[in-house]
Amino acid sequence: ISDGIKPGGWVYAVTNQHVIEKGYKTVRLNRIDGSKAILQPKLWTCHPDRKTDLSIASLGVENLRIFSFHTFMPNLHFIDKTRLIDYEVGVGDDCYMVGRFINHEGYQRNLPTVRFGAIAQMPGEPIPTQWKVQEEAYLVEMRSISGFSGSPVIVRIPSRRARQVPIEKSVPYDPDNDWHMLLGIDCGHSIDKDAALYHKDQTDEPLEEYKVEYNTGLAIVIPAWKLQDIIDSPEAAKMRDEEKREYQKRVRGTRLDTREPSRQLTQPKEGEPIKIPIPTRGQFEGDLAKATRKRDKKPH
Repeated sequence: ISDGIKPGGWVYAVTNQHVIEKGYKTVRLNRIDGSKAILQPKLWTCHPDRKTDLSIASLGVENLRIFSFHTFMPNLHFIDKTRLIDYEVGVGDDCYMVGRFINHEGYQRNLPTVRFGAIAQMPGEPIPTQWKVQEEAYLVEMRSISGFSGSPVIVRIPSRRARQVPIEKSVPYDPDNDWHMLLGIDCGHSIDKDAALYHKDQTDEPLEEYKVEYNTGLAIVIPAWKLQDIIDSPEAAKMRDEEKREYQKRVRGTRLDTREPSRQLTQPKEGEPIKIPIPTRGQFEGDLAKATRKRDKKPH
């Protein structure tokens, strides 16, 4: 995620707070040459309400010069509460999620997995999660499993709605001009319980004490405006300021191994020829002998 597209903006890694609390704080990136890179962010910043299951970390000003973040989501692509209305985002809209399938995620290179679905329920009543948090969230008909926590969920907005063309006008469908915007961040899935055993003599009556949890196939997606809350928080602003000061201090403390050529400080009088001293042969041989003695005295 980026907090802007202008030079000097920040690029953040985003995940869930429960992932950070479990100790998973390493960021692994693909380089353009196909190799992988490992980053260890110094600080993860959570949501100001200390309840929303989100956390971000700056990937460092200097790292922006080392790695090419050719794919990121600027905040102008976030679905906030205004764009939610302007682009008529609602139940049935197509979505996809890019995340990690931990059974086959790659060792030498990250191999992202994409899952597809549609919005099933808009944010309203808080949704309880397995992390004992009541989240303001979407329910998306898209199977999320362990390993997909923190994955971005993208919603596809048809070109007519993206251009905000009135519905009464006849506009041909143009999928090439559909917009893809950040709906939110996956934090888990809705679960339910079902009977695992039944009475032998009464097959239609389950044993209530023997139940098993199962994945309902509904992903819980925290809205993108909650992510914007963190980026705009005082904690994130302080993190940016400190990182910028540290970076500037390192830059100021760096000396380049270059030296400007000496300049002639005295100017000759007008009409007077410039005199360039030319050493005699004796002066040259004397200077050469001195340099040779100094070199011989140095320890080998």
